[in-house]
Amino acid sequence: MIKKWLHFAAALLLALPAAGMDADAGLEQARKMLASGRIDEGTKLLEEALARIGEYVKKNPGDAAAIVLYGDVCMDLGAARDAFDAYDKACRLQPENTDFILKKVALLHAVGDLEGCEAEIDKAARLAPANLDFSLMLAEIKLSRGDGDGALKVVQAVLQKAPGRADAVTLAGNVHLAMGRRDKAVEEYTRAVTLDPKSSQAHYNMGLAWQMDGKPAKAEAPFLKAAALRPEDDQALSKLVQVYEATGETSKRDAQLHAIYALYESGKAPVLSRRGFFGRDQFETAGTKVMVFEHFALQGPFGVKYVFYVMNRDGVTPRYRLSLGSYDYTNAACKELGTVESGKRLYHLDGYYPDGMHATYGFFQGEPPYGETKATVCRIVSGEQQALSSSGPHEYLEEKENTQNPGEKEKNGRESPIGDPPPPSGT
Repeated sequence: MIKKWLHFAAALLLALPAAGMDADAGLEQARKMLASGRIDEGTKLLEEALARIGEYVKKNPGDAAAIVLYGDVCMDLGAARDAFDAYDKACRLQPENTDFILKKVALLHAVGDLEGCEAEIDKAARLAPANLDFSLMLAEIKLSRGDGDGALKVVQAVLQKAPGRADAVTLAGNVHLAMGRRDKAVEEYTRAVTLDPKSSQAHYNMGLAWQMDGKPAKAEAPFLKAAALRPEDDQALSKLVQVYEATGETSKRDAQLHAIYALYESGKAPVLSRRGFFGRDQFETAGTKVMVFEHFALQGPFGVKYVFYVMNRDGVTPRYRLSLGSYDYTNAACKELGTVESGKRLYHLDGYYPDGMHATYGFFQGEPPYGETKATVCRIVSGEQQALSSSGPHEYLEEKENTQNPGEKEKNGRESPIGDPPPPSGT
């Protein structure tokens, strides 16, 4: 939030002189407001600045830089449509200004318009062919849109001009990984870390390729390197937890768990602090992929410790979820009844299904070990353990996958209430 408001101040600093105003008093006032957390007053100040810039633009409709600044402040105030109109007008005034084009790209990406992103990035790449960064951005957008062949073609063109660019080689590896060519991806990542041994992304992605290939022991070394290069990034640490869980090296696993908890408690990883959980495990049981997320603490009245996403056959979308939680109202009721031991919380393992069904599979006096919870989940997924109680429709448990595609309901427009897990790449 602070960074965002500092960006507001920077926009104000540039915008007021463009409109022929005396910026000093307004900027100083904005700085004091932002530093003291007076967000509402800061917003009002920006709105006033926007009005002044707007008046200037009306009198000077050919000033593309002022129009872009108007768009910047609109964006900061959450008026994305007005911001886009401003950037688009500036681009029409100066069609070869790639900085203006990138403003449109950032906004289009923010609203999920990947097709629009690709068109604008392609335009920037053609206008500035010497700037290979634009070409790599184009390749990334193509890959995001599922055009792996097109992305690879762009990356290969970049590497013909700059064969020593480790980031381009890493992106080539990403394309191969997305297309299921894991051996080729590892080759590219190996080449990338040879070119740039400090490329944490190349090391991390190499570990990811080995893990996806079912070879966790080979994933250990690149994940360790990535963690060393990015000590305040939780992703490599969480991957090491998963690797050691898979290899059965519990002492190493516990050391990485301690490290990721210490990172969370230190406050040095703000994204992790805001998220409040990490990717604890991923495994297969009864032919089904399961992704697990561990919460650092019970949050709110419906706190959960572990969430197990049981995936569809595609391995990407969740079929249903199981969670180990400890709810305040349940504990309050059990304490009144005397059914929970003194000094302990009652935990329960529940299932949440896309047809609205809820099932409870077990109760625990105090938090059960992860291994015990995981074993119970495996029995549930295989059908060996039945629910103690359930509510809502029961037809889901009749193994509907035998007669319909697991994603059919979602494709037919029926919203799934189970929620989506974080992206697999961050687990």
